[in-house]
Amino acid sequence: MQPNNTPPRLSAAGITVPKRRLSPAAAPTTSTDKPSADTAAMFKRLRGLIDHCGPKPNRNDLVTALISACIGEGLHTRKQIIGVLYRLGFNNGHIAMMLKFGIGRTPESGHWRHNADKTYTLLA
Repeated sequence: MQPNNTPPRLSAAGITVPKRRLSPAAAPTTSTDKPSADTAAMFKRLRGLIDHCGPKPNRNDLVTALISACIGEGLHTRKQIIGVLYRLGFNNGHIAMMLKFGIGRTPESGHWRHNADKTYTLLA
């Protein structure tokens, strides 16, 4: 204890954080990695949808349309959908919020279903 009965000050200066090795599947892609023709075509279609919505679309409506398009393209997990829309320039938090907001049991109550296996499918 120090003279005024306060505990000694602690410092984080001596803490070391061990480096984690990423598995090849989890490693980030580099700019030299080329997407498959199918992936490139999917991104082209999604960008076309963005362009079709005009110069200043409502962002909520746009993300909702893009999530539906992603599910229609065969992306059925939260991670896949958020990853693709993030690469198109959208905010992760906004995508996640809209993904949750669009869940329903009927087309009148939502846009897609969240299944027990944690995948998403379109309602219509």
